Amino acid sequence: MPRIARPDLPDVVEQAVEVFGARVRVALLRALNEHGPCTKAELHRLLGGSEANLHTHLMALEQAGVVRADPPRSDESGPVIRRYTVEHGQVEVLLEALGQAVRAPR
Repeated sequence: MPRIARPDLPDVVEQAVEVFGARVRVALLRALNEHGPCTKAELHRLLGGSEANLHTHLMALEQAGVVRADPPRSDESGPVIRRYTVEHGQVEVLLEALGQAVRAPR
């Protein structure tokens, strides 16, 4: 079985790869920048695909701190309609870290 290359990267670079390394996640960020804040249903109408897949990627973006839900997640019961927005500061941190990781040393 072939060995998979897994170079050791700083945590912030790993996080940037997770956030920006999936087309759906990039599309979600773009849609939120262009149309946000948006609900999950609005994002689904804009992007299509399966609701479960969209939910998975949206939750990953939220966990990475690049998307914020309003109202925030808590232990409430019952359906809650959340609006999602981009946390631009965290996006910039991750983009900068990814840029530094791929640039040639000066």
